[in-house]
Amino acid sequence: MKISRWFAIFLLLFASGLTALAQTNRQDEPPPPSNEYFPKTWVDYKSREGKFKIKFPQTPRESSETQEGSAGPSTVYIAEHKGLLLYVATYADAGAVITDAKTYLTNIVQAWLEANSARNLHVIRNEEIAVAGLPARSLEVETSRDVVRVRWIIAKDRVYYQFVAAPKHQNAKMSDNGYQTLALAFFDSFELTK
Repeated sequence: MKISRWFAIFLLLFASGLTALAQTNRQDEPPPPSNEYFPKTWVDYKSREGKFKIKFPQTPRESSETQEGSAGPSTVYIAEHKGLLLYVATYADAGAVITDAKTYLTNIVQAWLEANSARNLHVIRNEEIAVAGLPARSLEVETSRDVVRVRWIIAKDRVYYQFVAAPKHQNAKMSDNGYQTLALAFFDSFELTK
């Protein structure tokens, strides 16, 4: 009987030691990769008022603010998520009728570049594009630390603005720098809704 009790105590101590060892080994292992690396796992964000949807790595934080524009104050509605990258999707109604989307977009880009000129921006790409058949503008800039991708879309008198800021990688190929795949997955998930 004494042998079996000591054997039971040994098994208990042995099992406790294995559990402690397993926990120690788990702490030494790197954490699993972030879901942010897998755009297929991202969540849909839908703005009923903004009439659009877009995918974020996680449910974004919502806010709004009033900004002064050339046609007066306008309320900007913001959805943002900060993970490995900063993802922002906004919309605002223009304070005046947009009669020439191309000129309007050119002016927005110029104002954005001027407002951020203190950051020593290097423009990589500044081009006219179309998103879902709508006039749009794409801008990609670098700072000393970040790669910033911005996109504006005009739908009637509404302006959609999307923004992704990513840290730069040293010695990365330009196509890989700044998490281009993740930024494009964010932009490409944008859709207008009814």
